[in-house]
Amino acid sequence: MKKSVILLALFPCILLSLMMGCGLREKASEDNEVIASVDGSTVTLSEYKAAFEKLKSQLPKGDSLDPEGVKTLKMNLLNQLIEKKILMTESAKLGITVSEAEINDHINKIVGEYPDSDTFNSRMKEENIDIPSWKKEIEYQIMLDKLVRTVAGSDVTVTPEEIKKYYDDHLDQYNYPTRVRALQIMLETKEQAQTILDEINAGADFSELANTYSISPDSEKGGDLGFFSEDEMPPSFSVVFNMKPGELSEVVRSEYGFHLFKIIDRREAKMLSLEEARPEIEERLSRLKSEEKYGAWFEQIRKNKKIEVNPSVLEKIKM
Repeated sequence: MKKSVILLALFPCILLSLMMGCGLREKASEDNEVIASVDGSTVTLSEYKAAFEKLKSQLPKGDSLDPEGVKTLKMNLLNQLIEKKILMTESAKLGITVSEAEINDHINKIVGEYPDSDTFNSRMKEENIDIPSWKKEIEYQIMLDKLVRTVAGSDVTVTPEEIKKYYDDHLDQYNYPTRVRALQIMLETKEQAQTILDEINAGADFSELANTYSISPDSEKGGDLGFFSEDEMPPSFSVVFNMKPGELSEVVRSEYGFHLFKIIDRREAKMLSLEEARPEIEERLSRLKSEEKYGAWFEQIRKNKKIEVNPSVLEKIKM
């Protein structure tokens, strides 16, 4: 469930705007200045700066915001930090805890998506991700999952009539086109691609060569593109839909470079029946009902919180 999206929507910027007149006493040290307070639990300037720098690093390169856009960005981030304080406080009241084993299990699943731990560590270094901070964020997300389950409870029910209505209203979602799962190796020149193709035809492993030579991001997973349909890829990729599992393509040119493809699975076009779609629809509707129940709970909790914001400290944050 995409809780970050849900929770942001629950805490609109207008609430903070209305409270901008509430002042907080500034502390001697600038980094310890209080930018916001939620029932006495504070968001300091240093805490906000750290989150703001992380947010800036995730923005598209070269993009710039006008003053109003910057103001909105800063306020949205403050909303998130205030919201986090509220949820952590409520989780503690409900006795929700996260063990080290749970955190490690979650991390192991993420690391397992990479070819090996060295590749994972290199990626973390490239992205300039601080491991301790990353682990804290994982801990928070696990806590949040538990909180939602605790608040929403297990009494959410979805009727057969609701499932059929959703199916009838969203038939296009269950009309699946032909999909293939392919591996690719992308290179800068046709000569490089032909050399790699000769090695594969001589018995070399496709995935190992992808991991070593491919310039595409999926090289970390041995060139695995996962399942995709024809309309999800550039026209030059359409050749793969005329191939069978196990088949290897010739060199294919695209605007990105020169490609080699190997098909490892194929799923023909199919219209799912109501019975085939039922489990996914039931899970979807159950999740939506849980989110609605959680949203109502959070709205009530928020109303009872004393929230104060120091606008003069917020203005010190510059893009």
